[in-house]
Amino acid sequence: MHTPKLTVFPHLSPKYWFFLSLLSPLSFSLDCALFCANNYPFFTADLGNKLIVTSINLMFGTKYQDILSGYRAFSRRFVKTVPLLTPGFETETEMTLQALEEGMIIEELPISYRSRPTDSHSKLNALRDGYRIMMTAAILLRDHYPLRLFGLASLVLFLVVLVLLGLLSLANNNILQLNSLALLAGIALLLLLSALAFALGLILNAVNTRFRQLKQILQRNK
Repeated sequence: MHTPKLTVFPHLSPKYWFFLSLLSPLSFSLDCALFCANNYPFFTADLGNKLIVTSINLMFGTKYQDILSGYRAFSRRFVKTVPLLTPGFETETEMTLQALEEGMIIEELPISYRSRPTDSHSKLNALRDGYRIMMTAAILLRDHYPLRLFGLASLVLFLVVLVLLGLLSLANNNILQLNSLALLAGIALLLLLSALAFALGLILNAVNTRFRQLKQILQRNK
């Protein structure tokens, strides 16, 4: 499980945060200094951020405070190694999750946000950007941890099968008026899909494992 180290520097005044962000990767042997907000000026922004971060933490087994922060500093190794493909607001999520996959050292440093000036407007769209962030996280989960994603899909399908079996039992005992043949067909189809999802997860996980092993061998021989 990837768990970011969280360090607090309460003695520093806000004007030093910028300089610390530039020096952190070098001074503390970090690959990425991630400045996470410990407050948001709007309740809706704070709630949306917490929902997204909590979901990503559950998906990847991490313990981040603010994965969406764009206030970061990077080491040369980070810039040359971590691949980034997404163009929008979801790039912060990709930065962090791809860095973890590359074995980078990331440290979270808390900062405070100020309220936006009254004459300015945010370019963010909560629903659109939230959807894009979660889709990026799901794609990275598929790419790096396919067994986790497809295993979950398989489990959900199997649970639906159990529900249908319960309904079939009720229908056979004349408790509910349901089409037994339709239930049997649904059960058979979902069982097949559940088995296929689990098998696909196993295959992709094996492929990923081989690629990781090959990558480690290539890195050792550089």
